[in-house]
Amino acid sequence: MPRSSVKTKQKTIVKKPKVMSPDAKRRKKPIYKSFRLHKTIKHPAPKLPSWWQLLKQSTLLLWANKKPVLGFAIMYGLLNLLFVRGLTSPFDIEGIEQVLSETLGQ
Repeated sequence: MPRSSVKTKQKTIVKKPKVMSPDAKRRKKPIYKSFRLHKTIKHPAPKLPSWWQLLKQSTLLLWANKKPVLGFAIMYGLLNLLFVRGLTSPFDIEGIEQVLSETLGQ
């Protein structure tokens, strides 16, 4: 008989449940040990750069692209002035003149 046709019994990976009593149908709950000493698990990803390295890299990137960044900043400032603040004065000059004329007289 060739070996390939012989069926071998493989070991099962699933463990038998621990029971509390012989007629129980539930698995025994594991004991929670929150302060048990154990080795720390190291994260597999590389370490993140420090804040100083991030600041340095971002500054160098902005300096390398200073013309477009400056253009966007100027455009943002102009559009902000135009649409958000508006070109009108924040003070009501006519109202102030009227109040001054009433209190001081003509």
